[in-house]
Amino acid sequence: MEIKTKELEKIFSLIIKQLKNEQIETISFESDLYMEIPYENFMQIEKDIENNDVGSLQDDWRILLNSVKNGNIIDSNDYNRIANILKAVGQHIDELCHA
Repeated sequence: MEIKTKELEKIFSLIIKQLKNEQIETISFESDLYMEIPYENFMQIEKDIENNDVGSLQDDWRILLNSVKNGNIIDSNDYNRIANILKAVGQHIDELCHA
């Protein structure tokens, strides 16, 4: 599989456009915690996942905002934090649509 950065940019742009079209300015979560799958296990579908950790959306968001403040993505963990936030946003939007 191959992902072009230009296509990724378009996808993120469409996500933001859709949120604006739906007039969603704030997304609130009832729960802050989630089960985190360690990256080394993420694509190992043939093995049972061991050592799941608990992650915090609030911590992820705080760290990402700090990255924005500093003007750069710090490391690969920031990409994982973005993924965690996007999963939570997707679940929240899905719940809104089926409410």
